[in-house]
Amino acid sequence: TAFPASAETAVPVDVNADAYAALLDSYGCDADKDGVVTEEEFRSVQSLRMNPCGFEDLSWMAGMDALTSIIFEEGTLRDAAAQSLLQVPQIDTVQMYNVTLDSIDFLRDMKLKYCRMQECTPFSDSELLSIMRVEDVTVQKGFAAKGGVFPEGLFSTKDLMLTIEDTSVACLDTYGTVQSPSSNSI
Repeated sequence: TAFPASAETAVPVDVNADAYAALLDSYGCDADKDGVVTEEEFRSVQSLRMNPCGFEDLSWMAGMDALTSIIFEEGTLRDAAAQSLLQVPQIDTVQMYNVTLDSIDFLRDMKLKYCRMQECTPFSDSELLSIMRVEDVTVQKGFAAKGGVFPEGLFSTKDLMLTIEDTSVACLDTYGTVQSPSSNSI
């Protein structure tokens, strides 16, 4: 027969009060739902959803060893806080909904696979393009890899078409490309 068991007193992770409140408010951070986010739970969080308001420093996330995805909702993400995200190099997905940003330069250095900004501070197409990178791939027989332009999703809220007129510069086999599930871009 299965039965619930817990220690008499769980020790909360050692982060500031605002960070701890954000952890308690984010789904999945308190895995055993005992009202305490322990060091073990903190280190194993894979995805975090939070309001970035009031955070001038997010370096406390550096201890989140499994964190690969972060969602910011309803707030302001200042440059200082955004730059501290660079201390969490395993983050590969950033989504922002209704967030005011000073700049998006920090996204260039994060090496993201996916980034979506919806109802955020408007940035020009050239600013968005400046954070994009093109990754080439070398694939050994029997393996697969994803190459192309990253981060995906950056233009998911508007259409954008790029054309390279000089065919000697690039060759693209469009037969093997796939349509992005979040937009009409290829």
